[in-house]
This record gives sequence, structure tokens and C-alpha cells, in this order.
Amino acid sequence: MKKIFYIFVLACIVEPSFSQNKQVIIGKVFDSVSKQTIDNVSIKINKSIQGTTTNANGLFKLTVNKFPLNITISHVSYQTKTIYLARLIDTLKIDLSQASNSLAEIPIFSKRVINLTKDKPIFVWDFTFQNDDILLLAFRNKNTFHPALFVLKSNGDTLNSTDLNQAKALFKDGLNINHLLTKKQAFQVSYNSKDISFNYATDINDFHKTIDPFVTATENKYYFRQYFYNEQVLVYYCYDTNKDTLQEFYTIENRIGKRMLRDKPRMMSMQGYTETDERFENEFMYKPVFAPLFIINGMVYLFDHDDDNIKIFNKNNEITQEIPINYHNDKTWQKEFVFDEITKKVYAIFKKNGLTSLAEINLENGSIGEKIQIPDFVFVEKIHVNNGFVYFLYKEKTNYEFKQLYKMPVNG
Repeated sequence: MKKIFYIFVLACIVEPSFSQNKQVIIGKVFDSVSKQTIDNVSIKINKSIQGTTTNANGLFKLTVNKFPLNITISHVSYQTKTIYLARLIDTLKIDLSQASNSLAEIPIFSKRVINLTKDKPIFVWDFTFQNDDILLLAFRNKNTFHPALFVLKSNGDTLNSTDLNQAKALFKDGLNINHLLTKKQAFQVSYNSKDISFNYATDINDFHKTIDPFVTATENKYYFRQYFYNEQVLVYYCYDTNKDTLQEFYTIENRIGKRMLRDKPRMMSMQGYTETDERFENEFMYKPVFAPLFIINGMVYLFDHDDDNIKIFNKNNEITQEIPINYHNDKTWQKEFVFDEITKKVYAIFKKNGLTSLAEINLENGSIGEKIQIPDFVFVEKIHVNNGFVYFLYKEKTNYEFKQLYKMPVNG
């Protein structure tokens, strides 16, 4: 079956060689406010039966015979737009505005959803957790020139805060240590009820080189990752502190993508292979391997989507069980997980028409539970789950630059 699919993909790539007059429009569709990509958008050429739809990443490919032409872009939740194209444009970017019925006042104070920053005059930029406490990077008085770091209780009460000269993001490493990132440096964050301190200043480039590959750790083992072959191969490594050894732990590869890369020189040498073909191939065909690794109750859980299973390793890094999965075949799955560090539960994220849902992955049989939808909020950002609650950022309709922090229970 994979061989047949591979042949089909190659046929799609070289298709323009059969008709030298045809040209290919490659584009991406975004929400005009959130700048999130939109899937299932209809793209049609006016006065023609030719058309296509955007994929899960908002991308589309449309083959046309000639220019100029008009294309119509439509979606049930957005205002229809028509664009005139006089010539081929390199990666067409299209913004859609939400339909008037979609922009009606949102009942944000659902019984399940709590606005944790409702009464705080701040613009939230980023957040993370330290056990049950929330570290919040925000701007006082909704002014981006006044960054500050807040420590909140899980109910939203402020424990402490301090002003910052500059700030870019918050980052939690594989040891669950939180860091404040600026353009040039990274600082480890520590705090108590009276003080917030920033220690161990590190050059930002050195920080990323050292910390980005680091995934997680047990008492005596540290796990790292590295991508190869245009991110079609992912290798995990394990450093054993007791033995002082670094060894390859496990390798996951997208076999079709890797094979296509090996064949790419031959494809590029074929008559009719154009820059448009290569651009389409890179945009659509080479998706990074997604295989997250977590430590749960002392065991390593590796989610190998290319092999359709969850691999469980014991303390000696030996596979003890392989659990079949199929949730990743759902087209609305976002290739994204959230991990509750306290309850040790893993959730897959799904999105349809701008609404986000989460579903817990059963670590015993690989099935997913009932999808939990974040109600009434379209294009939420920075989703986390902590101690049984979902947290996310949302831009208010009244001020699209003013993001606030919301919380809702996973169950009930």
C-alpha cells in the first residue's frame, strides 16, 4: 500500500511535465485576526469547474491553464473573498475575515470556563507552570513597553510580580525548570512569596544549542533528540549518568519521505520539473516526524505514529509493550500533544472550523476518550493541561491584541 501511495505522490509532482502550458498556484489561507491557518477552505476558479480545498495546515495547490483569472475563496465560518490574479504569485497568502454571525458577542463566561485575568489590566503573552502555580509573562496596563512576570495561584490570585527590562518568552526544559528568554540571554527563574529572581544568565544561542535537544529525564537517564534527512528521521539518544555513556536509544523515520529525498536528484533532472514542483514538494510532502517521548511512572512512552503504535520501554531501555493506535488517522488531529505533568495524562489536540478539542489517550489500549471541546472560543493559543484543568490564551473580540488567560476543567 505504501508503494502504491509513493507512486501516486511522484505522479502528482511530475504532473506539470505533461502539459507545459499549465501553471500551479500554491497558497495558504489564514484567519485575518488570529493569523491561524484555516482548513477545509474552498478555492475555486470563477466560471470554471476547477477547484480544491485547503489541507489541515491551510495549504492548497491549484493547477490553472492561463492568467489572468479570478479565484473565489469561501468557508462556512468566513466571509467569501474573490481575488484577481494577473500572473503567477510565489506562495499566495490569503486572509479571511470571520462571517458576521461568527463575530457575534461570544458568551465567554461559560459555566465551565473561567477568565483568570479578567480583572487584571494586563496583556498576556506567554505562560507556563511550576507545579500548581502559573508563571505569566504579560505587559502591564496593556502596554507592550512594560513587560512583567507574574506568579499566580491556580485560581488566578497573584502571589508575586516583578517588572522586566525586556522579555521574549517563557521556556520549561526537560527537567521542568522554567526559564525567561530575552533576545540575547536566558535566565533560570526561581521565586517565593516575597521575591522573584533570575539566575544563571546564558547566551541565548548557547542556551538553544544545549537545551533544545534535551527532552526529559529519569533519576539517572537523560533523553535527547536530533533530526536528520530534512526532518524525515528522528533519533533519540540516552545518556546514562551511572555508566557515563551516551547511546542511540531509538530511531523513527518517515520511510516514504526518506525514499522521496533519495529520489529527489533524479526527479529534479527530469524534463518539466520546475521550481514550483520543488516548492510544492517541500510544503506538502516533507512533514517532520512527530514522535513525542514522555516519562510516565518511571517508564518511557514513545508515540511512534509512523509505526502506528505506542512503544513502552522499561528502566533498561528495553521495549516491553507495543500498543496499537489509530487516532492519528483523524484528519482534524493537529500533530500536537499536551502532557499533564501532575496527573501524567497525555492528550491529543484536534481542531475543526477553528474550534479546538482535546482527547485523553488511553495508555493501556491506545484508544482515545471522548473529545473535550473548548466551547465558543475560536483559534485559542498556547494550550496546556495542568492538574486536570485546560488552560489557554484567547484574543478578545473587543481588542484583538489583548489576550487573556482562561481555565476550564477537563471533566465536568
